[in-house]
Amino acid sequence: YDTPDAREIAALEACEDIEQAVGGLARRKLRCDAVLAGLVRWDNCARAAEFLRAWEESEPLFGCDLELCFEAVPRIKLKSQAEMAKAGAIVGLTFPEADEEYIQTYAGEWDPDEIGEREKQAFMEALEGASMGTANDDA
Repeated sequence: YDTPDAREIAALEACEDIEQAVGGLARRKLRCDAVLAGLVRWDNCARAAEFLRAWEESEPLFGCDLELCFEAVPRIKLKSQAEMAKAGAIVGLTFPEADEEYIQTYAGEWDPDEIGEREKQAFMEALEGASMGTANDDA
């Protein structure tokens, strides 16, 4: 999922001030797909989650809540277990209070032809570890 918007989000990792980076994107019609695809390219999952929280709190035109993040995962076509784990860690760190039932429901909607069982497991394990505070920030 290589779009100009995703590349722009990826490039914001170098920005020292997350709030300023988010503010610079205010009122842009960025979809959750592009935001998550860009953040998966960041080296530090905790900073990526900080950005995602700030983005969601900024009330963007298109949100990026828990459900939208789960809907975005198959669309951004992450290719490896490592990428899926990074996405899971970012989502888990962003939404640590997420209800396990919702998580299972959202992940259950993924098409197994698009997201393999090992990739799904990598995402879910990283999400759970992040939610419980055991995630590797450099995942």
